[in-house]
Amino acid sequence: MVCCLSKTNLIAKENSWARINELGLHIEELVLDGKNILKKSEDGHQTHGGCAFLIPYANRIRNGSYYLGNERYELTRNAEGNSIHGFGKDLTWAIKKNTEGSIEGSCLAKGEGYPFDLQSAISMTIERTSLRIEMRFRNNDNKNIPLSPGAHPYFLISHDWKVHFESPIEEVEYAEKYFPNGNLLNVEEPETSINGKTAWDNCFKGGGSITLKDSLKSVIIKRINMGYFVMYNGIYSERKSVAIEPMVAPPDSFNNGISLVMLKPGEEFRCGFEIIIGPP
Repeated sequence: MVCCLSKTNLIAKENSWARINELGLHIEELVLDGKNILKKSEDGHQTHGGCAFLIPYANRIRNGSYYLGNERYELTRNAEGNSIHGFGKDLTWAIKKNTEGSIEGSCLAKGEGYPFDLQSAISMTIERTSLRIEMRFRNNDNKNIPLSPGAHPYFLISHDWKVHFESPIEEVEYAEKYFPNGNLLNVEEPETSINGKTAWDNCFKGGGSITLKDSLKSVIIKRINMGYFVMYNGIYSERKSVAIEPMVAPPDSFNNGISLVMLKPGEEFRCGFEIIIGPP
């Protein structure tokens, strides 16, 4: 999906601004206090740059299928045979509010393999040194429905970057390449340092506020009700960025049930995160 074909909106405050596409509410560009924060997508795919919103599920659903009770649901599969990152990024969101420094969009997140009435809204507010994002969901259906949203920001970095965690983290152990087996592995060091020769595509739990540092700046990611994150610096990071992806639940939560949100009819769920720029 090429996001640049849809209408974009600009929010700004002093020397900070964000360009947001109505398709998926994708954040195409983010500048805080005059510094570029996000790597742009070079091929138009939302999950290859900027910040995509992953709704109603982040990461992968094994074999593109899951059960609710005795009923099986079939999602759209990718080339590897799984379903990835939901379909909210492929929907055009209605802009409900757009002021100088904030924007709010909404949509009905209903699609192939997910025939439910999940009303979704995302609001973003920019300040000189921060962008605050709130995601809200309401079940307007007559049955319980699964939800495990996330986001996929690619943060620009120099070669000497490090990640600091406010509190201990645990790595989600995979039974296969992408799918958790239910175990968490202790991470002994409270600080993780990565160089360009190391390829990461790992899921973690915990950490509190996450601080990404390089020689030019620090970027703090503060999460609300998003207890997991994936750290990725594979091919789409283009050796100049790292994705730190806040998530409510780990991969394949629709099947393994780990931290899965099951929304009852009429129930709401809120989560979000804030991106804050600081000195190196």
